[in-house]
Amino acid sequence: MKYKYKLAYSDYEIGENERLFSDMAKKGWMLCKMGSRFCKFKRSEPQELKYRIELINSEIFSSDRDMPPEQISVYEDCGWQLAASYGLTYVFVSQKDADAPEFYTSPEQQAATLRGLRREYVMALFMTAVAAAAMVFFMNSGSMTRAWLALPEWPIGLSVCVTWGLFTLAYGAYRTIKLYNGLKKGIPIDHDAKGHPIASYIRRITFSTALLIFMIPVCVSYLGRSEQPLPQQSDGTYILLEDL
Repeated sequence: MKYKYKLAYSDYEIGENERLFSDMAKKGWMLCKMGSRFCKFKRSEPQELKYRIELINSEIFSSDRDMPPEQISVYEDCGWQLAASYGLTYVFVSQKDADAPEFYTSPEQQAATLRGLRREYVMALFMTAVAAAAMVFFMNSGSMTRAWLALPEWPIGLSVCVTWGLFTLAYGAYRTIKLYNGLKKGIPIDHDAKGHPIASYIRRITFSTALLIFMIPVCVSYLGRSEQPLPQQSDGTYILLEDL
């Protein structure tokens, strides 16, 4: 197997991801690509490497969300090589025994890099809450209520997914703000932080459960549909279309 995919920690779990990448390198897997949830590793020789994650302090609606080439060049001149990037996250790698210096001399300086991630979580939480409120409003309107009653699996599935999304974003905003405040107080990031497997499993289970709850009734509703021929003669208290 030339490549391997592994579920990474959340973007605010900086130290946990850095340790994950280093542990994978020891096993002969080099980080080569990042995604929103999964990371791609390429088969290599086992190496002792250290990783550092740098976040971009970008505005939410900014068209320029890339790290300046000059900044990347400075890091490369200091012994760091760009390994992968996704969104606001840039991952640099260096040999463990190299003299590559840390990006920042104090935690207070690094705190500024978390502002972009903090803004994204807060804005996403706000927009999701507004969408959830709008969904509740329309679901309780007269015409929509009758439509939802005809297909009850849809509001149940949507409610579960929206609730899961709100919880995930709220927790992400809380963790990001907590990390930011810690850096402002002079508490450095633990670059060898051990992730909590239980928390990772809980995230996987909750996401899979929310998706399953949403998809099962939708599939059942779709597969359970059947077409029946219209009656040719009225045998009850109703009229046929041709009589109108």
